[in-house]
Amino acid sequence: WRDWSSDVCSSDLQQMTEALIAGEEGVRLNAYKDTNGIATIGYGQTSMNGRAVNMGDTMTKEQAVGGLRSNISSHRNRAIKQVGAEKWAKLDPKVKAVLTSLAYNYGSIPDRIMPAVQTGDSEKIAQSLSLLHGDNSGVLKGRREREAQFIRTGTSSRLDKDFLAGGSLAAPSSGGPMIGAGAGGGGGTATALSNAAQSLKGMDTSKGDRKSTRLNSSHANISYA
Repeated sequence: WRDWSSDVCSSDLQQMTEALIAGEEGVRLNAYKDTNGIATIGYGQTSMNGRAVNMGDTMTKEQAVGGLRSNISSHRNRAIKQVGAEKWAKLDPKVKAVLTSLAYNYGSIPDRIMPAVQTGDSEKIAQSLSLLHGDNSGVLKGRREREAQFIRTGTSSRLDKDFLAGGSLAAPSSGGPMIGAGAGGGGGTATALSNAAQSLKGMDTSKGDRKSTRLNSSHANISYA
């Protein structure tokens, strides 16, 4: 694994955030029902083309990756607004990736961990994730434990290496993060994304403990303990 403990540039932060979220969400190109019976597609998105996903919907890998990147961007912005731009800038990059993952999964960073987040202390933030273990009847406990491990060590058993440096879907190593088209949209995805998506390697989506997020919403499809 790459050691993320040192300072990283914005493109590296984008890569690790994408690898973390893509690995946890998994990708499916045919609509399916998530653990709460919500029609879902791609990397955990529940809307496409401006409407809710319907069973029978399909999408290309390119559209799935474009949706992932677009929604990572919107959920990161939501997380930054919650934390405050000044405090966000001072956070460890691994913490930023995990907070974006939480916003992607829940719709926003859960209020229960915000006191720890406001301290800016990486270990306190990692410990606070245990407060979320009971959500969705404990289905997401493993994901929260892996996110805590990622904060502490920069490693996770679920990182999708296709999105890391050298992978077929890695964001550019220079310049700003590469963001694709809107979630599941059929419109013009960036040329660079199109080229990268053509070499997307198949990934195992059979592992359990994945939770699809409700996109473009102020809350996610999470039930609380």
